[in-house]
Amino acid sequence: MHSSEALRSKRQPYSLATPQQADNIAGRVRFQDALEEARPDHYAEIGSSSKLTKEVVVGQSYRLAERLAQDREDYKATDSLLKLAKIQGWVGAEPDSLWTTFGKLSQEDIDAIKRLLKEQVAEREGQANQRPSELPQAGGNLN
Repeated sequence: MHSSEALRSKRQPYSLATPQQADNIAGRVRFQDALEEARPDHYAEIGSSSKLTKEVVVGQSYRLAERLAQDREDYKATDSLLKLAKIQGWVGAEPDSLWTTFGKLSQEDIDAIKRLLKEQVAEREGQANQRPSELPQAGGNLN
């Protein structure tokens, strides 16, 4: 018998928790605390994903509206579809709204724009802190 086979034979097989054991673990304060602590990181990871797009939100919203309709929750399904229509810009959007301007941008695009704006603001603040004699003169040499 090889050493790897000997190790495998000594290992105990994994035992699955019973539903009652799982409920006991889920109800523990330490488990709930760990879950609460991990939740914001999980949401931050989802929110910063480049895969999170308008299309994903639309698809998920439509799927949930379908589920509500199947459960005979017609009012809720209709409300969900109305919200979907707003996301798509079919209702409640004015032609000059910010949504028409920024609607096609991904989170990655928005983050890049934020970095660029922060750099521009920092550059302007740096110029504002210069003494008047250090500022370039109108019509003068900009070297």
